[in-house]
Amino acid sequence: MNLFAIIILSTLVIDFLIGIITNRLNINALCKVVPDEFEAIYDADTYATSQQYTRVQTQFGFITSVF
Repeated sequence: MNLFAIIILSTLVIDFLIGIITNRLNINALCKVVPDEFEAIYDADTYATSQQYTRVQTQFGFITSVF
């Protein structure tokens, strides 16, 4: 295997791992309580729905990126 193939392959793997790590950190950082700044815009149910949507979309993104 030549050097360029190893560099390209390792770059793709590192990019994939960084993407998974950052998405996992973003999911963990989601807050269940509506922040004070958004209380006038979102009610608790709408905010919870948006949080759940974000979680599901990110998890689906994990699955699709693996395949």
